[in-house]
Amino acid sequence: MSSILYINVMGGPPFQYVLPKLAKLGNVTVVQPEAINKAELDLLMTLTKNVIFYSPECGQTFYEFLVGIAQQEKARALVTFDEFYLEDVSQASVFLGLKGPGPNVLRSIRKDHMYEYFKAHDLLQRDFIASTNPQDLWDSPIEAPYVIKPARCAGSLGIFCIRSPENIGDFWPKMKSAQSAVGRMCATMAGKEDLINQPYIKEKFLQGDAEYWFGADSPYADYISLEGIVIDGVYHPVAITQNHPLVPEFTETVSMTPTTLPIARQLDIANKIKPCIESLGLNFCGVHTEIKLMADGKFAVIESAARFAGWSIIPQVEAVFGIDLVTTHVMSLLDPVAASVPGFEEIWHNRKGGAATINLLAVSETGKPWSSSVKYKGLAGLSDMGCEGMQLEFTPYVEVGDTILPFSPLEGAWNSFGKIYLQSPQPQRTDEAVFAIRKNLETMLQRASV
Repeated sequence: MSSILYINVMGGPPFQYVLPKLAKLGNVTVVQPEAINKAELDLLMTLTKNVIFYSPECGQTFYEFLVGIAQQEKARALVTFDEFYLEDVSQASVFLGLKGPGPNVLRSIRKDHMYEYFKAHDLLQRDFIASTNPQDLWDSPIEAPYVIKPARCAGSLGIFCIRSPENIGDFWPKMKSAQSAVGRMCATMAGKEDLINQPYIKEKFLQGDAEYWFGADSPYADYISLEGIVIDGVYHPVAITQNHPLVPEFTETVSMTPTTLPIARQLDIANKIKPCIESLGLNFCGVHTEIKLMADGKFAVIESAARFAGWSIIPQVEAVFGIDLVTTHVMSLLDPVAASVPGFEEIWHNRKGGAATINLLAVSETGKPWSSSVKYKGLAGLSDMGCEGMQLEFTPYVEVGDTILPFSPLEGAWNSFGKIYLQSPQPQRTDEAVFAIRKNLETMLQRASV
């Protein structure tokens, strides 16, 4: 069987979903470049005993370490779905003559780079500048409302918005907080200290219109994501995921599959996105594209990454549409001729049921932060939340006895203390359960006893 290296970090679909699929395609070695808590490590070791840990103290960069392990294991494929390690994996694949995202991968990691391609395809719809000097951002003529974000980041880390001219005085304290948040996270990522001094982007705020797309009183947000895959340079759009509104500043709350958008609108989006993604010059990778839905049927690309989405979005796609994107991607790395994807419309018409992921945050169902921290003792009464007949999977990111800290707007995905994955033969039941769980989450934690 083929030797496969899987670089396991926070981003992308969960390793417990990925590893069994990889094991069917080859002999898997897990490379672990980041710290992992005991519960997750114990779970990882039930799936594989072949785990190699990286530390900068070994005297090698992660790229050098990865190349050495790949040569030692005679790897035929290097796989990761984490944005922070994607460049290392892509460069190592190029050096070793293996298939991967390719030498142009930074076009789908660095937002200031990818924006030029969106602009060329009339999908940017906003002005922007990028600089390593915050003074340049402050001096820019782009007026409020505007967004500040790191040029190379994920999970809404370090992103903030100045919403009106009256709030421009918030720029400098928020900028300092954003840089501190990015610095803290990068310090936990082996060999990623260089990201601390990365450029930041100032861009005009995109005004969305969820009502135009989903109707009045809709619970859905004014942005969606398009999941897809590139095989030998050809982009295949697969499915659209819709969302509940963000918690300010930009932290995601709930993703849901399938979307309730009419198929004609979905096809319009997929067809316009396809040439834009292909212009990035990627070779073999997953693609997660976030899209802002605006008035009068207009839309813009927020960003696009050369990897699969995080949380359980990829399991959602498989559950509803029957498309195993992880297996398809790795097959394409090993033998492109063996990998194929049905057409977007065919995939849509084969949908069954619904699935969703709830990002567990210390906020109410309306996004209001809890008034105090909570000691984690477990989650009580999950089966009582209108979930009869559903499949539910609760994954905590904290351990018993840990304190769930108050929500921090600039920490993005790092606010999460767990997730709940739901699947039902009836999409409406999935919606109802999501609302019930979010509404009662704080009480469920307080009632728990271990």
